[in-house]
Amino acid sequence: MGVLDGKAVVVTGAGRGLGEAFAVHAARSGASVVVNDIDGADAVAAAITADGGIATSSKHSVTDPNAAEALIAQCVDEFGRIDGLVNNAGLRHAAPPWGEDADRMRALIDVNVLGLLLTTQAAVKHINAGGSIINISSAVTSISIKKVNRLR
Repeated sequence: MGVLDGKAVVVTGAGRGLGEAFAVHAARSGASVVVNDIDGADAVAAAITADGGIATSSKHSVTDPNAAEALIAQCVDEFGRIDGLVNNAGLRHAAPPWGEDADRMRALIDVNVLGLLLTTQAAVKHINAGGSIINISSAVTSISIKKVNRLR
């Protein structure tokens, strides 16, 4: 019996890396998982299912309010509930802020900030009592800021 038996969880940015690991771990712990990513979600969901877990894939963009709502609705429709959301979707770029173009900065903010807010907003409307929302962030931003401060 797993610690997440009977629970339903959405993991964003789960097409590879840490998001994939979070989704696989949740499924192995007994959760039904919506694997969300614009790339790689189908393969991760298929691997979870092949391993005996319960998973479905979603390619909804976390940056679109309607898609964020649809992502959460998919979990509720397919599994009858939502007990957890792991906001893991994120972008990072290696350019210093003064060397970045506006479109890449906008995409970074859309995914890393707006995406987290939109999926959280959608989830809180449906999440079961005692549910959890976990927000993942990266040390890359703080490292970049430290490097900038040393350059000045």
